[in-house]
Amino acid sequence: MVSTERAAPVPVAVLRDAVRLRVEGSSLRQVAGETDLSFSGLRSFLEGSKPQPRTLQKLQKWFERQGEDDQLAFFLQSTFFGLIAEFPEQVWSLYDLEHRLRLAELTLQMARMFFTALGRAVPESVAKLTAEDVVRLRDKG
Repeated sequence: MVSTERAAPVPVAVLRDAVRLRVEGSSLRQVAGETDLSFSGLRSFLEGSKPQPRTLQKLQKWFERQGEDDQLAFFLQSTFFGLIAEFPEQVWSLYDLEHRLRLAELTLQMARMFFTALGRAVPESVAKLTAEDVVRLRDKG
């Protein structure tokens, strides 16, 4: 019997992080095609605009088409990057680059340990991230 249950909506912040991470690994134009959004619409979404209902629907469908491991990777990355992103600017700015990189490396280690604890291979998108990538993403805002 086919389930008619719909998946719970993915939070916009997770969708935004998922798209941002996919763009980092390819290009904005390629991800716009994957999501069935216009280049400028996807760029606007990544810049923080509130998505229209139709845009949100397309992004939800795109997310659902991703494999289970990719979905898990996106949720974990969003959670762990959220830890760094939520550091108040006045605190983050107190740290020099060396300390920011150390914090980012610890965050990446925790994310990778979650996959291991769940008995899953660390997805390539998580394995290839570096502390420099995390700091760069945080500093971009």
